Amino acid sequence: MFIEEIIESYESTGEIQISSEWDVSSIRDLVFTAIANTNRFNGMTKFPYNLIQHSIFVSNYARDLYLIYKRANKDRLYWKIGLCGLVHDLGEVIVGDTIFPIKKRVNREYENKIEFAFINWFLRYCYDLDVDLTEDFYKSYIKEADSTAGILELIGVSKDYKFCAESFLEKAFDYEYNIDDYTKILEDCKKEYTSLSFV
Repeated sequence: MFIEEIIESYESTGEIQISSEWDVSSIRDLVFTAIANTNRFNGMTKFPYNLIQHSIFVSNYARDLYLIYKRANKDRLYWKIGLCGLVHDLGEVIVGDTIFPIKKRVNREYENKIEFAFINWFLRYCYDLDVDLTEDFYKSYIKEADSTAGILELIGVSKDYKFCAESFLEKAFDYEYNIDDYTKILEDCKKEYTSLSFV
């Protein structure tokens, strides 16, 4: 099994390694299918809303934060932050999407370590990119964007919340992204990131 192989290699070596039977195409397909089928809020939403939609939201917002805070142009760091936003929840392919009421009650140190290890491995193995999501600079933008997205999604998407969202906020999330949309944005970010040099 893919997940078992990932976990066993991480526990035995501290790094993720995988057998040659898993090629890049099959791993991408497996991972992207998994996040497309993973719904936010354990599926308790007003309409289908999955990790692909959430990840694109976070990526776009994190890049906007970078432009605002740094008063920067769309430089290499902008695209790197976009990449980090797109993949920030890919570790949930391994550990699952733990909802906040559970997260705050359990020790997630092991989960966090293997999540970040998997994301960094996936970018290197499947996209030939050396992007460490744990670096504080990128992490700060992703964390703020992810937290803000979570609040807005709770109000605008989730049914498991006392507040009844105004219709305009519900409409803000009334869109559908699919695997093709996600992979295109990921490829665009990679292309821009690798074509630019740091200033």
